[in-house]
Amino acid sequence: GADRYSLKNLKMAQHKFELRHKNWFLRAYTTQENAGDSYNTSALGAFLNEAYRPSSVWFPTYIATFSEGRRLNGPAASDFALHTAARTSADAGRLLPGTPAFDSAARKIKSTPIRRGGALFLDKSDLYATEGQFNLSDMIGFSDVVEVMAGASWKQWVMNSQGTIFADTTQTIRLNEYGGYLQLKKRLLNDVLTLTASGRYDKQTNFDGKFTPRVSAVIKVARENFLRLSYQTAYRFPTNQNQYISLVTGSGVLMGCLPEFQSYYKLNSTLPGYTAASVLAYRSGGIADSGRLVRAQYKDVKPETVKSFELGYKGVIAKKLMVDGYVYYSQYKDFLVGTAVVQ
Repeated sequence: GADRYSLKNLKMAQHKFELRHKNWFLRAYTTQENAGDSYNTSALGAFLNEAYRPSSVWFPTYIATFSEGRRLNGPAASDFALHTAARTSADAGRLLPGTPAFDSAARKIKSTPIRRGGALFLDKSDLYATEGQFNLSDMIGFSDVVEVMAGASWKQWVMNSQGTIFADTTQTIRLNEYGGYLQLKKRLLNDVLTLTASGRYDKQTNFDGKFTPRVSAVIKVARENFLRLSYQTAYRFPTNQNQYISLVTGSGVLMGCLPEFQSYYKLNSTLPGYTAASVLAYRSGGIADSGRLVRAQYKDVKPETVKSFELGYKGVIAKKLMVDGYVYYSQYKDFLVGTAVVQ
């Protein structure tokens, strides 16, 4: 969503292997992708311009022509007329769509990876995952006392874009995530009340583990009429792109949230980043005043969390009308957003 892309010959495959029993299941699956001939169209346009005349030549030509026109014609010449003349001079010999020269330059740029001065993506990233779940109460033989479910999962993302999307210029990035959960379910008062409690723990390579408990109660208020109450917690680790993206676009650089990016781009040392709002204030001040600039503050990113309370009703009225409704309140913490800084 940050730029314009052409997805050509993009391939994606998903495969799964699963063993299932009434009391358990085990599965493994993988997603394999290949960006094919996909490319960044903004980069293509920019490098097509550079192919016929580099910016180091184009801009001085434009400025010199504009200034000379002003010197010769004085105030009588309009800015628009001077601009048109300057563009005509600077654009001389520009590549035109449909010509052999344009097509040849475009093919070369499309087939050159982004980090080598082209527009091509080289993404061959993969996901590997395994997970299993077991109904322990049935397996042990005490389901009439309490139902016990347990499960575990493991995932590994292998990011391989050769520096065209992620910060994997020197080596492939491997990101691991594993977790486990336990759920207890108990029916009381001749099935009038059903209580469920569960807890899950998850850990990812770059972040501390998260424990997320959940509890719920379902109350049978009449035949085919139920109230449910629940309290839930959840989390969201920053996505792979949130963490590792390193992509030059037509409007700037998309960079990950990990601390090493701040060091790599020298944002916390010799080339500090300033807030976008303070840069706008600096530019609109008339007189350049660097005192208006405010350095951006960097904080360690944490997994986003949410706590949610829910009250619901589901029932059949007069054997003809089913009603299902609920209200809930959720509170988020450490909400993840993107921010713009100017270097």
